[in-house]
Amino acid sequence: MREKSHVNVHAVILAGGGGERFWPLSSRNRPKQFLRLFGERTML
Repeated sequence: MREKSHVNVHAVILAGGGGERFWPLSSRNRPKQFLRLFGERTML
């Protein structure tokens, strides 16, 4: 019988808007999903 492996999956819901909370980090040329908030990796 096979053992089940557990994978941690995290969902992130990105809402639209003016982006004021992440300004000036986020801009039209650099949307929030492409910001490096956690080390070198982006949310995508």
